[in-house]
Amino acid sequence: AERSSIQNPTLLLKRIPPIRPEHGFLVQLVEYLWQRIPTCASFCVICDQPHVVGTGALIKPTVCNRALCVFQFQDKKFGFDSVSGILEDNSVVPFLVTVAKAAAESSRAQLIFEPYPSIMDPQNNQRFLYSPDARNLNEVRKVFSAFPSFTKQEYMDHGEQQSIESLQGKHPHAWLMLQWVISSNRSHIVRLSEEYHLPSMHTPHQFLLVTAAPEKQHEFSDLKAQCGGRTMFAWHGSPVDNWHSILRRGLTKDTKYMLHGNAYGPGVYVSPSLRMSLGYSENFRRSATGSFCCVALCEIIPGRLKQHDDIWVVPQDSHVLTRFLFAYERGKSPSEGVDQRTTDPAFLEEIHRAMGAYGLL
Repeated sequence: AERSSIQNPTLLLKRIPPIRPEHGFLVQLVEYLWQRIPTCASFCVICDQPHVVGTGALIKPTVCNRALCVFQFQDKKFGFDSVSGILEDNSVVPFLVTVAKAAAESSRAQLIFEPYPSIMDPQNNQRFLYSPDARNLNEVRKVFSAFPSFTKQEYMDHGEQQSIESLQGKHPHAWLMLQWVISSNRSHIVRLSEEYHLPSMHTPHQFLLVTAAPEKQHEFSDLKAQCGGRTMFAWHGSPVDNWHSILRRGLTKDTKYMLHGNAYGPGVYVSPSLRMSLGYSENFRRSATGSFCCVALCEIIPGRLKQHDDIWVVPQDSHVLTRFLFAYERGKSPSEGVDQRTTDPAFLEEIHRAMGAYGLL
C-alpha cells in the first residue's frame, strides 16, 4: 500500500503491506511497523481494536471501554504502569488529580466531568465500579475526597506499596481512580524545571504542554508549518474545574461550555492581558478545590484572529493550543495592579527560552 493512501487509521493502518519480490519479508515488516508504531495508541492494547469512544489516539497506549479489556488492563497492568509514572514524575500528577477532583465536585459536573471514569471491579470482571453508562457522581466524589489538596499530596513521596496503602486506607477505590486519572490524560505535560521558569509569572507551579491531545496537536502543527512557524501568544482564563476536560479535548468554541457568553462572536476567547484572563479564572470563587486558580498561556495561529482591545477571539478551535499552565495558591496570585502582556518583547523572550529548552521552537 502506498503511504500517501493511508487516510483512515481505523481502516488502513493495520493492513499488512504486500510482499514485493524485489524486497522480501524484512522490507514488508519495516513498512508495516512504519505505519503502525506512530498510531498504535489509536487502538486498544488488549483487543487491538479502535477505541470505542471517538477520542482519537492517546499519548500512551491504553485500553478501550470494553468490559473484558478494562478488566485485563487493570488485572495484568498491560499497556500502562501508573506506579512507574507516578514515581518517575510526582510533580504533574497532583495537578491532574486536583483538576479532576474539581470537575467531579463542580455544580456543572454533569457537563464538564468528561471523560467519566471507566474502572472495572478487580474482584469481578463482569462488573464496572464506575462507568460512563451508569454515572454516579456522589460515589466518584467520595473517592476523590481521599486525595489531599494540590500542595499537600504527600502520598506521592512514598514508595509504591506505601502509596497504595495510604490511599486505600482512605477509600478502597482511590488507587484505581488515580490510575485512571493518569492513563486518561491525553496531553504530555511536564513541570518546568526551575531554571526554565518564566520569572514574570511569580509562581513555582509552572507546567508546559509539550504536546496536546494527539489529533489537536497534529492539526495545529500542520497549520503552524503552513504559516512558516509564525505564532502569537495570549492568555486564557478558566475555572479550575474546566481543566480536566480541556486537557483531554483542547479548548473549544462550543458555547455550552462557556460561562461568560460570546459577545464578540463564536470562537475561543483569549487576551494579551494576564490581569483580564485571571478574572475569568475567577480566583478561587468557583473553584471546587478552593485552594488554587489556573491560567493558561496559549499559542495561536494568527491568520484569522479577531482583536477587540484586550479581548481576542480565535474563530477556529484548531488555531489555538494550550502551551503553558500556571497555578496560583490562594493568596499568592499576582496583585490586582500587576499585569503581564504577551506582546511585551521581554516576556516573549522568557516564553521562547522555556519552549526552546524542550525543543518546541
